[in-house]
Order: sequence, then C-alpha cells, then structure tokens
Amino acid sequence: MWIDGELKIDQWHEFFLERHDTTVDLTEEPVFVEIDFFNSNDGAAVILRWAPPESAGLTPIPDSCWFTSLSAAKTAPAKSTDIAAGETTMHGVTAALFRGINFEQPMATRVDPAIDFLWDHRPPALNMPADCFSIRWTGKLVVPSDGMYTFKISGDDGCRLWIDNRLIADAWEFGNHTAGTTSPLELKAGPHDLKVEYNEYFGAAWITLRWSKEGGFAEEAIPNSALGPHAP
Repeated sequence: MWIDGELKIDQWHEFFLERHDTTVDLTEEPVFVEIDFFNSNDGAAVILRWAPPESAGLTPIPDSCWFTSLSAAKTAPAKSTDIAAGETTMHGVTAALFRGINFEQPMATRVDPAIDFLWDHRPPALNMPADCFSIRWTGKLVVPSDGMYTFKISGDDGCRLWIDNRLIADAWEFGNHTAGTTSPLELKAGPHDLKVEYNEYFGAAWITLRWSKEGGFAEEAIPNSALGPHAP
C-alpha cells in the first residue's frame, strides 16, 4: 500500500489471514492511495480499515472519504460521515458476531458500513469459523422521505429483518439463496430501529439487504448514508 507515492506496507508474499498495520500522520488535505493485491490459491480476501484519532478501534473507511480524483476530493462539501474532517459520528450498523448458528458464543463487535457481504467459504472476521456462525446487526435506518418502502433480504443460510421492532421478513431456515421480500411498508422520514439476524450452517456464506420506494427509486442495496449515524 502506497500513500501519496510512499510505500507504507510491503507484504508481497503468500500468507493466510495476516494483519499488517502502519501509522500515518495525516491532515485534512486529501491523499492518494494505491493498493496492490494478488491471490495464488483458493480463498481471496483483502480488507482496508483505519483508526482515526480518538476512535474506539479499527473501522471501515466511510464512503464519504473516497474520491476518484484529488480534485474531486478538494471540492467536495463536508459531510457528517467524514471522520477525517474531525466529525464525531459515523454511519453504519453495529454487528455482533457469534460462534454457533443461534448466537451461542459472542466473539466480536464491530461497525459495518452496510449489510451487503459475500464471504463465500471464508470466515466473516479473524478468529471466526467459516461455518456455523451467526451475526446480529442493530442500528438506525434513516428514511429520506415519507413513502411506501419494500425491503428484500437474501442470504445463505438464514436471515430475518425487523423494522421498529416488527418482524417484517423471516427466512430463518437452512438452504441456499433464501429470500424474504416484504409487502410495501409505510414509513415516515427520519430514523427507525433496524435489526437483522443471519446464520451460516456450512458452505458458501452471503447476505444482502435491499430496499425500494414506490415512485421514488428502484431496488438497491441500502446505502451507508441511510444507516446511523452513531458514535464511533
């Protein structure tokens, strides 16, 4: 990994689920990031996280911090999710990870930027198994405007969805590509309680949460900007 042309992490060799850290002194000015990656065997994964000053630990870098060019970054307006600019809130949902398909053994807690994962045959986190695990996401769904919203939750294996403590999609069963699509749900603009549960028995693992709005937008993954905000 290079930052502004300076090589910061150099681990160009084969390894399995290793973590490599570096400390970089940054200002509010945008920087250029380049990452190279290769895979020579089954099971490929690369994850980039950061720990801004005064954060509780490593978290995903928010979408609002990424730009396709330095000129675009310099002209972009400040956003509430921009932790690099010194904000004290971030968007996302809290994920509690467990060993066992019914939340038997707590293993880790983190903030995920969205509920849209394809782990395939890999574990969802370090020190987690690739099979027989479960995850519970909780947080706020920020509805942009009043209207009728439809939700679709899909995964392998089981998944279910609550909005405002109401179970609206339930596909809590073993099997591939289970899906639950809700009837249109009338929601007011603003934050609503969100909970999603997922479990993986064995084999490929994935989950995605999508929504659409009548007369508004077509089905899409729920974006990071509609999740949260909360204290990091």
